[in-house]
Amino acid sequence: MDDGETNETGEPWEQVAERFAQMSGLVGEVADPLLWGMDLREESLAVVDDSTDDEIDPAAERFCRGYETFEAEPFGVETLRHPVTDEVLPDLLRAALTTAIAAPLHTDVRPPTEPGGTAGSDDFADAYQDYRSAMRAVLDDVERAGIDTSPAVVDGVGPGARITTRGITAQYVQVGERALLVTGPTDLVERVDVVMRPLRNLLHDEDGPRF
Repeated sequence: MDDGETNETGEPWEQVAERFAQMSGLVGEVADPLLWGMDLREESLAVVDDSTDDEIDPAAERFCRGYETFEAEPFGVETLRHPVTDEVLPDLLRAALTTAIAAPLHTDVRPPTEPGGTAGSDDFADAYQDYRSAMRAVLDDVERAGIDTSPAVVDGVGPGARITTRGITAQYVQVGERALLVTGPTDLVERVDVVMRPLRNLLHDEDGPRF
C-alpha cells in the first residue's frame, strides 16, 4: 500500500487503523443474526478527539453495529468503551430510544425534486411539518417512559437499565470494563442473544488494513 493512500471517505488508512486500535478487544454483536432473520447493515466507530481540552463524554467512544430484520426493523448493538455514570445513564437511554423510534420518520422527509419546485416544495413543507409533529410526540412519549434498573451483577455482567415505549426498547448493561447499549423492538431485545466477541478483521478492500 502506498504511503498517503486513503479510503473511500478520503481518510488515510493509518488514521483508520489508529481509530480501530483504540477500540480493540471485545465488542457486542448478535450471536446468530440468521436465526432472527437479521442482516448486518452497518458498522461504525466513534472515538474521542483527545487533542482538545473539552471534557470527555464517556459515552462518546463506541463501536456500533446496525442490523435489520427481514421486516425492515432496525436492531442496534453499541459497545461503549467505558461504562457511564448513574447521572448520565437516563439521558443516554432516552437519547437511544428516541433515535430508535424516530429512525423511520427521517426517511419520510424528502426535499423537492421537481424543476421549479412549486408542488414539490409544498409537499416537502407538509412532510416536514408532519415530521416535526411526529418528533414532538416521540419526545413526549420517551420523556414519560419510566426507566427500570437492575443493580444485580452476575458473572461480571451488570448493573443494567432499560426503557420502553411504543414497542421499542433501549437496554443498557455493563459488561466488565465496557458496556452494551441495545435498541430495537421490545420482543427482539428480550429474546435475541447479544454476545461479546473480539473485534474481527475488517477488510475495507484488498489493500486496506486488517484488524
